[in-house]
Parts: sequence; structure tokens; C-alpha cells
Amino acid sequence: MIESLDLSRNKLSGRIPPQLTELNFLSNFNVSYNNLSGPIPDKEQFATFDDRSYKGNSALCGSMIKRKCSSALAPPATPTGGGEDEGDSVIDMVALRWSFGASYVSVILGLFAALWINSYWRRLWFYFIDRCIDTCYYWLFKYVFHR
Repeated sequence: MIESLDLSRNKLSGRIPPQLTELNFLSNFNVSYNNLSGPIPDKEQFATFDDRSYKGNSALCGSMIKRKCSSALAPPATPTGGGEDEGDSVIDMVALRWSFGASYVSVILGLFAALWINSYWRRLWFYFIDRCIDTCYYWLFKYVFHR
């Protein structure tokens, strides 16, 4: 459970996400000295935070800082769909795929290099592979091809 969230002086911009109101156990919240804009959520525990939590964000508005919001700054309607959009993901999938592929290739090349250099490991590796093949062979004949 997150009880304290201090994001002050982080060069944040944009609106305060309304999803933060779902952090029910939040007792301290500080986003001072950023570049935040728009209305401050006034639901749940956000109604209890004082103006020091929002200091230095001249484009914020709301009852907590005694600055009225114009109708142009009204929060956008939240989508009623159950799923998230593909663009809302925290993980960059292209970077994830490239890093996974690079890691996979690195491990395979490292394994081949180790087997190429060290003959003892190479013999152990091929002995292990031979035992696995034998085990599979005997299992197939015992349980699959028995008559």
C-alpha cells in the first residue's frame, strides 16, 4: 500500500491522473513545483490535501488551492470500456521485443562460445543431450509404442 507519494520537483506536466484517487491509503501527496495543469481531483482523500501539495503549479485549479476552474479545464470524460488502449501501456512493446531478441541471441552465442572453448563442458553437454534422447526414446517405447 502506498501511503505517501512525493513527486515534487520532477518536471511533471499535464493533468493529475484521476486514477490516483484509487490509492485509498494515501495520506501524503506532494506534486509541488512541477508544470501540472487542469483541475485537481476532489474525490476521496484528495479533498484532504492542502495547498502546499500543489504549490508552484500555476495552471492547476480547484477548491483545494482556491482557484476556480473554467469550463474549458473540466476533466475529460473517462472511457466506460473495460480494457486499456494499446497506447496506454507503460511498457514499450517494441523495445521489449528487441531487448528480448538481443538477450536470446546473446545467451545462445555465449553457450556456443563456452562449448567451443572448453572441451570438458562440451563433452558434458553432449553426454547430457545423449541421456535426454535415450530417456525420451525409452519412454516412447514403454508408454506410447508398447503392444
